[in-house]
Amino acid sequence: MLRERLAAVATAAADGQLQDAAWMAYELDTEIAAEYGAEHLNVVHIREVRGHLAHLVGDHATALGWYLHTARLRATIQGPRHPDTDEATRRVYSLWRTVPAQDAHRLGIELLNAVTDIHGPEAPVALRTRRRLNSLALGKSAGSEAQS
Repeated sequence: MLRERLAAVATAAADGQLQDAAWMAYELDTEIAAEYGAEHLNVVHIREVRGHLAHLVGDHATALGWYLHTARLRATIQGPRHPDTDEATRRVYSLWRTVPAQDAHRLGIELLNAVTDIHGPEAPVALRTRRRLNSLALGKSAGSEAQS
């Protein structure tokens, strides 16, 4: 049942019916969480879909929020060293790299906090995020000085 319903969400999204797909995903999320509980891999899968749909409509903060949420859930369910948890944090980092500049620093701080909590401050994803945040901060400073 879950696969078929996720396929229907994907079909709606592929047909350009993103609002319908988002509503279907919301309903499915509600049902799956009620059936299995909030800390279950089926819940993780549907919430990743919700994150992807938010990304497709350009809602970067919501998309990143869902991906961070699912990375944390994976760390809770599967453990922080599980390959799926590593992949989840890589996905959220990759998504963050596509966020428009005006949102990148604020959302990057959220990302850094999450990956530090999950993997520790010296994890490669935490180091990459910190470097990118520093680079964004330097760019912002340089832009501010140029406008003065």
